[in-house]
Amino acid sequence: MFRTEWVDRALLLQLPAEGLTVAGVDWARYRDYTALAVLQGTRDGAKLLAVRRWQGLSWAEQAEAVAAHLRLHAPARILCDRTGVGDPLLETLQREFPHAEGVAFTQALKQSLIENLALMLEQARLQLMPDPELLRELYHFEATPTARGIRLEGATGVHDDLVIALALAAWALPTAPVGAIRTSGAPRKP
Repeated sequence: MFRTEWVDRALLLQLPAEGLTVAGVDWARYRDYTALAVLQGTRDGAKLLAVRRWQGLSWAEQAEAVAAHLRLHAPARILCDRTGVGDPLLETLQREFPHAEGVAFTQALKQSLIENLALMLEQARLQLMPDPELLRELYHFEATPTARGIRLEGATGVHDDLVIALALAAWALPTAPVGAIRTSGAPRKP
């Protein structure tokens, strides 16, 4: 789904760290990982500030681990997977971060999230950090046609939790503010 050259180029970008800070959280416990991604910027250009995953922690420990990392970055917007067991975890997180929002995954929403992330990577609007697990997940994320549509997930044996957290964070990014329309002349310097 994410071409190797897009991902590799995203590691070399040097986008400025400016703009709104947002986060995406994908909850899990045993088979999968709880994953967190923190971005700063807009949909026109964003930089990955943090990516982290946990497995096997109690729900309370997971909520606290995620909250501890959110405190470090103070995101203005937080999108959390609330599908399955996500609702109680979201409610726990909202005690400290009332602006955290739950997202119930549908096939259409997941496709929109992944397409937005793919477009940002394709158009070099997302700077990544060289996290080995994130890179592995991005390199092995697949779109497989089925009778019911397209299945979007990690290849057999590869997790996709960091990709989903990153896609949620990218979705949470604001669109860039629209400036005045100029008909001629050079842009004004601030």
